[in-house]
Amino acid sequence: TRAIAAIIELDRENCDRGYLQLWEGLKQGKTQSQIAAELDTNQATISKRWKELSLRVAQRLGLLQTKDIQTELQKNRQQKNFRKRSETQW
Repeated sequence: TRAIAAIIELDRENCDRGYLQLWEGLKQGKTQSQIAAELDTNQATISKRWKELSLRVAQRLGLLQTKDIQTELQKNRQQKNFRKRSETQW
């Protein structure tokens, strides 16, 4: 399908992100923690990459505009910064 082709294309363009392994792992029913162990990262990173991948595939399929994706990715970064400040205050 077009979605799979988009994932393969994105994986080639961003080989350090492991998009194809992420998608295949989720398709096989693996948890984000299991995939994180395979990619030598943590579950939170896998969760963020999944969201990135979903947004970028939607863009490739013409379901979202670049501006929408940048807004969503910016929200992710802001949430991460807020949590850091919050944890530091404790």
